[in-house]
Amino acid sequence: MKNHKYIAKTATDSVAKQIAKLEAIGDSGVGKALLANLRRAAGRDLQKNPDIWGMVLEDLPVPEYDSPEIMPEEMAVFISMTLYAVAQQGESPVTHSMHQKDVSFGAACGQLAGSDENQQERVRAKLKRLLGAKNMDELAEQLRRMIQLIKAEDIKLDYAKLCNDLYWYQFTNGRDNVQLQWARDFTRSMKHNTEEKKEEEENNG
Repeated sequence: MKNHKYIAKTATDSVAKQIAKLEAIGDSGVGKALLANLRRAAGRDLQKNPDIWGMVLEDLPVPEYDSPEIMPEEMAVFISMTLYAVAQQGESPVTHSMHQKDVSFGAACGQLAGSDENQQERVRAKLKRLLGAKNMDELAEQLRRMIQLIKAEDIKLDYAKLCNDLYWYQFTNGRDNVQLQWARDFTRSMKHNTEEKKEEEENNG
């Protein structure tokens, strides 16, 4: 029987390790090529992108059995790493990393929503579409679109934590828990934005 907690932690640690590597060599020719390979693989099949196999698979345990399907941990690392590369485009991972520990996807979306009610509604609508994804490929595409919006506002998040979420998201009970945590983090972050704006207005008034 699978030890899901161990596998989830292994996948999460793998993403943190790979990002640390990229942050160390990101401005070199090799680092730039690795990030470019990851970006090109976003929304595609892991199996057809050998340039990134090492970054995605090297730290993961060997599957318990031969499977014709990509394993949940492989999918989680693959999506997280390609999204990190999308977020990092145009920025040096050495001097301006878009990876920030302990900032969840939900919290980053809350920052994106800000304190403006119209913007909040727009972000909620995009999250609704994201959460309605019928499979992981569709979810990955919706996440990519959201990450591009988050990146445009220079909002950072924890891509290793996102990997953990995406692992559990592939199981029915886990999906419910992840969605609930995203909802909580989103709401708290948005509330913080509103309170900050109110305090600023009071100080300026």
